[in-house]
Amino acid sequence: MNTTSLIANQLKELYIGRNWSWSCIKDQIEDITLDEAKQVLYDLNSIQVLLFHLNYYVKGVHEYLDTGELKISDKYAFDPPVIDREQDWKGYKESVIADGLAFADRISKLNDSLLPAIMVDEKYGTYFRNLQGIIEHGHYHLGQIVIVKKILRHK
Repeated sequence: MNTTSLIANQLKELYIGRNWSWSCIKDQIEDITLDEAKQVLYDLNSIQVLLFHLNYYVKGVHEYLDTGELKISDKYAFDPPVIDREQDWKGYKESVIADGLAFADRISKLNDSLLPAIMVDEKYGTYFRNLQGIIEHGHYHLGQIVIVKKILRHK
């Protein structure tokens, strides 16, 4: 198995399970209601904002791999869409999982020789650093989602 396939598998496990921590995005978000997702506790980001934020970079880097053009900007990374209906929230959660799996599939098609190359600009580092960073970023925010969810349900 090549390195890009291993990275893709790790990303897939973050989204749908069987990773080292035995926690995944799909399992953690599937029972979160829209009301819960929008609640802001203390100065923490809401679950909706956290989910949007982690997916923002997944979609942006996926688009970059397809087009060679990086269109995302950090200044928009915490601006989720307005969602007012439970049905739309359900669809949004499904789209986040689909985006993650599509990105994993795209990564699996990369050639390993690309991994040490600079991605976009030297300030961003290598492809490997960015792809692995997205996985780390996803686990970080998954942990936040888990904590916010627990606090919401045990108030």
